[in-house]
Amino acid sequence: MSQLIDKLKSHYAYPQYRLLVFAKSPILGSAKTRLQPLLPKEFSLALHCQLLKTILKQWSASAICPIECWLAGDEDSFVEKIINDEAANLKALPLWQQKGQDLGERLAHAIETTFAHAQFATTSSKINTQKQKKIKGVFVVGSDCPFINAEYLRDACLKLEKYDAVIGPADDGGYVLLGVKVSNTKLFKDIDWGKSSVYEQTLSRLRETKLNYYELPSLPDIDHPQDLLKLKGHKDFSHLLAQADKLIDYKNNL
Repeated sequence: MSQLIDKLKSHYAYPQYRLLVFAKSPILGSAKTRLQPLLPKEFSLALHCQLLKTILKQWSASAICPIECWLAGDEDSFVEKIINDEAANLKALPLWQQKGQDLGERLAHAIETTFAHAQFATTSSKINTQKQKKIKGVFVVGSDCPFINAEYLRDACLKLEKYDAVIGPADDGGYVLLGVKVSNTKLFKDIDWGKSSVYEQTLSRLRETKLNYYELPSLPDIDHPQDLLKLKGHKDFSHLLAQADKLIDYKNNL
């Protein structure tokens, strides 16, 4: 397996970066809860699974930088419903468990761990350092924004070469992507996660820590029933949108 991962990493445009995908395990009743009660939990779970499959496929296919999945919840369910259902190259994706009391602690832990493991790999006498690529930057993303395409990721990588941090705002006041060159827990403290103030609070932390940053274009994410309309025209979600049309009356309920 390690040889397969090394082979996959060798063809990335930016092997010195890592894309950490934060995701909940696909468990009925715990996925996409903000769609409920307007939409049933079975639909919420199906949408959550399709979002995960779509983003992992398109980000893997783009070969911009290596991907790691950071899970909240049961790993077996994730492997069964997402990984085993898709292309073979997804089976090589490293899986890690999120750790922390809130999202800020979990983000900080994942970034710190990623940099720490890279440092260990490049200094360990048991590792052939000639083959190692020092990690120079880490991006964190969720599983709610299938609109992050190869061009968006490539631009983020290019900008991280020139700036200390890169951030992609979400239309709802959060952010869809954050890239950093070093681990800094201050970026994630005292943030009102889930609120429309997350983006501005994060910008304040970036300024407080004297990090120069680049703002990418704003993108929508998929959290609420009205957000489903943003998926219109995306082939991966056509069957779910047709199902949603039967479940809810957009004109009366959105």
